[in-house]
Amino acid sequence: MRDDVTMDTMTPPRQRATDDAIRILRDEQGRRVDWLGRRVGVSRQYVSDAIHGNRPVTYARAAQIATVLGVEVADLFRDEDDAPIIEED
Repeated sequence: MRDDVTMDTMTPPRQRATDDAIRILRDEQGRRVDWLGRRVGVSRQYVSDAIHGNRPVTYARAAQIATVLGVEVADLFRDEDDAPIIEED
Protein backbone atom coordinates (compact mmCIF):
# COMPACT_ATOMS: atom_id res chain seq x y z
CA MET A 1 0.00 0.00 0.00
CA ARG A 2 1.33 3.45 -0.89
CA ASP A 3 2.20 5.79 1.96
CA ASP A 4 0.00 8.60 0.61
CA VAL A 5 -3.12 6.41 0.42
CA THR A 6 -5.19 6.35 3.58
CA MET A 7 -8.33 4.48 4.46
CA ASP A 8 -10.22 7.76 4.09
CA THR A 9 -9.10 8.25 0.48
CA MET A 10 -10.07 4.67 -0.32
CA THR A 11 -13.55 4.96 1.16
CA PRO A 12 -16.26 5.90 -1.35
CA PRO A 13 -17.94 9.28 -0.65
CA ARG A 14 -21.27 7.60 0.10
CA GLN A 15 -19.65 5.47 2.78
CA ARG A 16 -17.85 8.42 4.38
CA ALA A 17 -21.10 10.37 4.54
CA THR A 18 -22.84 7.42 6.19
CA ASP A 19 -20.00 6.99 8.69
CA ASP A 20 -20.04 10.68 9.55
CA ALA A 21 -23.81 10.79 9.90
CA ILE A 22 -23.86 7.81 12.28
CA ARG A 23 -21.14 9.37 14.42
CA ILE A 24 -22.71 12.84 14.44
CA LEU A 25 -26.22 11.60 15.24
CA ARG A 26 -24.93 9.31 17.98
CA ASP A 27 -22.87 12.13 19.49
CA GLU A 28 -25.77 14.61 19.30
CA GLN A 29 -27.92 12.19 21.26
CA GLY A 30 -25.20 11.59 23.84
CA ARG A 31 -25.14 7.88 23.06
CA ARG A 32 -22.14 5.60 23.34
CA VAL A 33 -20.94 3.13 20.74
CA ASP A 34 -21.85 0.16 22.91
CA TRP A 35 -25.41 1.52 23.38
CA LEU A 36 -25.92 1.74 19.63
CA GLY A 37 -24.43 -1.71 19.10
CA ARG A 38 -26.75 -3.31 21.66
CA ARG A 39 -29.84 -1.64 20.16
CA VAL A 40 -28.90 -2.63 16.60
CA GLY A 41 -27.83 -6.13 17.62
CA VAL A 42 -24.17 -5.87 16.68
CA SER A 43 -20.96 -5.56 18.64
CA ARG A 44 -19.47 -2.32 19.86
CA GLN A 45 -16.53 -3.09 17.58
CA TYR A 46 -18.83 -3.35 14.54
CA VAL A 47 -20.26 0.12 15.26
CA SER A 48 -16.80 1.56 15.91
CA ASP A 49 -15.47 0.08 12.67
CA ALA A 50 -18.46 1.44 10.74
CA ILE A 51 -18.06 4.92 12.22
CA HIS A 52 -14.37 5.00 11.34
CA GLY A 53 -14.92 3.73 7.79
CA ASN A 54 -13.29 0.36 8.41
CA ARG A 55 -16.48 -1.60 7.76
CA PRO A 56 -19.05 -0.94 5.05
CA VAL A 57 -22.60 -0.32 6.19
CA THR A 58 -25.23 -2.13 4.16
CA TYR A 59 -28.53 -0.44 3.43
CA ALA A 60 -30.32 -2.97 5.67
CA ARG A 61 -27.95 -2.22 8.56
CA ALA A 62 -28.25 1.52 7.91
CA ALA A 63 -32.04 1.15 8.16
CA GLN A 64 -31.66 -0.54 11.55
CA ILE A 65 -29.28 2.17 12.76
CA ALA A 66 -31.61 4.92 11.54
CA THR A 67 -34.54 3.35 13.37
CA VAL A 68 -32.56 3.14 16.62
CA LEU A 69 -31.39 6.74 16.26
CA GLY A 70 -34.92 7.90 15.42
CA VAL A 71 -34.10 9.33 12.00
CA GLU A 72 -34.97 8.52 8.40
CA VAL A 73 -32.50 6.23 6.67
CA ALA A 74 -31.96 8.96 4.04
CA ASP A 75 -30.50 11.12 6.83
CA LEU A 76 -27.56 8.73 6.97
CA PHE A 77 -26.86 9.25 3.26
CA ARG A 78 -26.17 12.97 3.01
CA ASP A 79 -22.98 14.76 2.15
CA GLU A 80 -21.30 17.59 4.03
CA ASP A 81 -23.62 20.18 2.40
CA ASP A 82 -26.69 18.27 3.61
CA ALA A 83 -27.51 17.24 0.06
CA PRO A 84 -28.89 13.72 -0.42
CA ILE A 85 -26.39 11.29 -1.88
CA ILE A 86 -29.11 8.88 -2.94
CA GLU A 87 -32.43 9.86 -4.36
CA GLU A 88 -35.60 8.68 -2.69
CA ASP A 89 -38.39 7.38 -4.92
